[in-house]
Amino acid sequence: MEMEKEEPGLLAALRVQFPEHSILSRDERSLQVVSKGRIEILPLLRFLSTQGVKVTEAKLVRPTLEEVFVQVTGIEVERMKQEREGGKK
Repeated sequence: MEMEKEEPGLLAALRVQFPEHSILSRDERSLQVVSKGRIEILPLLRFLSTQGVKVTEAKLVRPTLEEVFVQVTGIEVERMKQEREGGKK
């Protein structure tokens, strides 16, 4: 989510209000809300509105196939690259 400006204490308030999600700060104007399931965006937007935050953009970001593979297998991306490069010899 992109916001017009940073609001002090917003991250902590979001984490209290929505404990089932991981709320990450990407920079002073961007937040990332991570969840294992679907996220209902309307309650989030309403809460942000009550905090005086104007959301300028919100988008769904799905993990890449590589990220899913790493999560499922536990094999790190760097290790996969090294193995691929080692196999080319």
